[in-house]
Amino acid sequence: MSMGTTIFEDLAPFASMIIDQGRGVTVSDLAFASAQDYWSTGVVAIDSSTAGQVNANSEAQLFSAQIGEQGQGFTANLTRSQTNNVAGSRMASNQVYIGLKTGFHCYHLDAVNDLDAVKLVTRPQDLYAIMSNFVWSLNVGDGIKRDIGALVDFPAGAGVYASNIGASVTAATAAAGVPTSQGVQNGGPNVEMRKLPLPVIFPPNIKVDIRVQCGNEFTLIDTGFWATSDGIAIKQTFRGYMMTLPA
Repeated sequence: MSMGTTIFEDLAPFASMIIDQGRGVTVSDLAFASAQDYWSTGVVAIDSSTAGQVNANSEAQLFSAQIGEQGQGFTANLTRSQTNNVAGSRMASNQVYIGLKTGFHCYHLDAVNDLDAVKLVTRPQDLYAIMSNFVWSLNVGDGIKRDIGALVDFPAGAGVYASNIGASVTAATAAAGVPTSQGVQNGGPNVEMRKLPLPVIFPPNIKVDIRVQCGNEFTLIDTGFWATSDGIAIKQTFRGYMMTLPA
């Protein structure tokens, strides 16, 4: 099957979706540029006085800062591992990104901006608490505004999953839920990213605001692991196509 056939089949259900209202450009008018993932990472800080506590209304914005810029909870410059965004919060005037699938995973930072101190989330209970309490929302320009769902419902798949990091597990810690193989992620190695019922479209010259937010306060189990200076990094990856507008 050719790449052209695959793209046609993927985008055919959305062919009539409007991309540029003023010019009447639809998805079917776009030209293929590349098939690629598009990812961005934001950071939520643990409460400054209580280890393991995630404060109510904590949030992180995604897809607003680009490689080499500060933002999204980082005061250090974002690297390519945090994002491959080179356009800020708006696509260039001739580009459109169409995200057909998406997934989230999170990891632990010893300090909010210490990019060298990355750790796996070792407790499945803590991972579940983060991914089930945070939801993601989408706001495209002044039009599309919607809360889409809890992060746990959008697994990242593949990557690190139940990776043995040499933990010493006693009967007491096993009873408390510490697995013999630690280090977990939202979705197993063979889990596909979730297909979106409607694609997330990043149109040209229009701001796309994606945020992950929790409404309630909650406390993570492993308070020895989640210190008061730590951060929760949440990364979203879209899978789809970069397209260009007709001349």
